[in-house]
Amino acid sequence: MTQEHLFSLALMVNKPWFVSKIDFDPKKNRIDIDFDFERGATFFYEKLDEQISGYFKAYDTTKKTWRHLNFFQSECYLHVFVPRVDIGNGQCRLVNTPWEGKVFEFALLMKALILQLAFKMPVHQIGKLISVTDNRIWRLLKSYVSLARDAQDMSGVTQLGVDETAVLRGHNYVTLFVDLEKRKTIFVTEGISSKGLELFAKELVSKNGTAEQIQVVSQDMSPAFKKVAEENFPGASIVFDRFHLAKMLNEAPDYARKSEVTSQPILKSSRMALLKKEKNLTIAQKEKLETIKLKDTELKTARAWRMSNY
Repeated sequence: MTQEHLFSLALMVNKPWFVSKIDFDPKKNRIDIDFDFERGATFFYEKLDEQISGYFKAYDTTKKTWRHLNFFQSECYLHVFVPRVDIGNGQCRLVNTPWEGKVFEFALLMKALILQLAFKMPVHQIGKLISVTDNRIWRLLKSYVSLARDAQDMSGVTQLGVDETAVLRGHNYVTLFVDLEKRKTIFVTEGISSKGLELFAKELVSKNGTAEQIQVVSQDMSPAFKKVAEENFPGASIVFDRFHLAKMLNEAPDYARKSEVTSQPILKSSRMALLKKEKNLTIAQKEKLETIKLKDTELKTARAWRMSNY
């Protein structure tokens, strides 16, 4: 078995393609593999919007190169003279090879590896791992995100979650829109303005959805967000998400304490007694809390603590 045949098997290359040449550079730790195809071979080409589908003979070729998965820790590059086929009427089209996928530069298996790593690692770390620049990886990711967005269908979205989060240091925020039933992010826009809801409403319509299909909008307690949500999704129930409600309840005892401490001496030095979990309180803090709880009918602080703990 020749090395060319061995690599053809390893790369799962089928006729009419075959490996014609292999070069290994030990100094660069790099393998270059050249591909060719059998003379007289035909290649499948399809473009349904032009009603073109079938096998055609090669008219000429265009050289292309892809970065493939490493072989034995050596960088691997595929070099191919890709055929252009004659589809008739003087028109020639470049065929798709089995290993290229949707985006140029990387072979299909290499793209799959990068996309999987991107779920778990920063782009810079991926680049260091596979010896590829950050820009090339970002181009790949943006291309596949664009392809996914083009194919996106929001016709089944009925329960919408809206939240904002910081993406970088320095208070750079984005607003996320989530399909709550599928637990999947479906739209992201810069900033935390309520205008993001208007942008999503337009995106929903462009992706086969309608405003009327949205039954629930879960959001924070911003009046501006609530107003825009009601305007854009008039049939939806507006609910406030549990995280923001819990956050407000947890903050309520200290907020009430600050408003009453000057007029209620019993609240002096009570901050930690109100904020800590009861099981973590010192003896003195427990005594302070019990005294405050007895004033439930007199102190807003006592009522706020009860609401946040039951």
